[in-house]
Amino acid sequence: MIQEQSKPSKACSRCGVIQPIAEFHAHPTNKDGRQALCRSCMRIAKRKGTKTRAELRAEVFPDEKSKRCSKCHEVKPLSEYGRRNERPGSQVRAECKECQGIAYRTWANKAGRMRAKRFTIDEGGAIVWKKSSIDLRFERRPNLLEAKCKCCGRTLPLEQFHKSSQTGGFRHICSDCRNEAEAIRYERTKEHFAKRRREYKTTNSEKVREWSRQGEERRRARKAAVECTLTDSEWALVLEAYGNRCLRCGATQDLTIDHVVPISAGGPHSLDNVQPLCKPCNSKKHTKTVDYRPFRIGTHTPSGKDGPFGALEDPQNDLSF
Repeated sequence: MIQEQSKPSKACSRCGVIQPIAEFHAHPTNKDGRQALCRSCMRIAKRKGTKTRAELRAEVFPDEKSKRCSKCHEVKPLSEYGRRNERPGSQVRAECKECQGIAYRTWANKAGRMRAKRFTIDEGGAIVWKKSSIDLRFERRPNLLEAKCKCCGRTLPLEQFHKSSQTGGFRHICSDCRNEAEAIRYERTKEHFAKRRREYKTTNSEKVREWSRQGEERRRARKAAVECTLTDSEWALVLEAYGNRCLRCGATQDLTIDHVVPISAGGPHSLDNVQPLCKPCNSKKHTKTVDYRPFRIGTHTPSGKDGPFGALEDPQNDLSF
């Protein structure tokens, strides 16, 4: 009995029950270092002040066609709220369009003021970029050979500073600091851009393969040191002129660039030396000089015109080499 009475205890201020001090949470500012309510009463008090998810949703969405704005706290139809993104089923924003517009205009005014600090008006009244401190020093001292980097604080020769394409002067940070910042930015964004490239290649596989084939032809022409002037628009013009089909067999699939005079024989990679052939016909022609073109672009237009260069008749070419 004596041991039980000697144990520290305390009466709860809500239920009035005297309980061991261990049944009260710690409180650093109270005299006894404990909460006034016991653990059970604290749980009940917290439960009463906490709303369920259904209750919170009922406050935000009074009905299925309206919502309470988190900024102005007014209940408005769902049509007055924007979507988080363009995907179907995307959730509506917390703020209504009116409050979102006010927030955007506030941000735009602030951003505009920040951008205004970077521009000035020259003598002719044109808006130009403000010059850096290095540029101003260079104007005052044309023979200036050194400048101080604002990033690392080192005094370096002007050759260590990149030229600015906006002001035409020097940048305010040295090339070492700029290269380090670019390396950090690359490491931070390389996974994002690699993912975007993979997605683009997956959704535009035909276009990517065509670019790859044309790039390979240009590489071969540069390696052979021959003329390389054919552009993508000119090759599209050739395909349209010859009806988007192989000039040897008439196929319309897997058309490739074939050089009448092969690049290996010194033929140029230009408009007047290319013809569309499918992959099998191009492979069979190999390095021979064979011209299947019924006319050359810009010199003659066959009868039965269809389009800017006319429609081709059925191929009359010899299919044997």
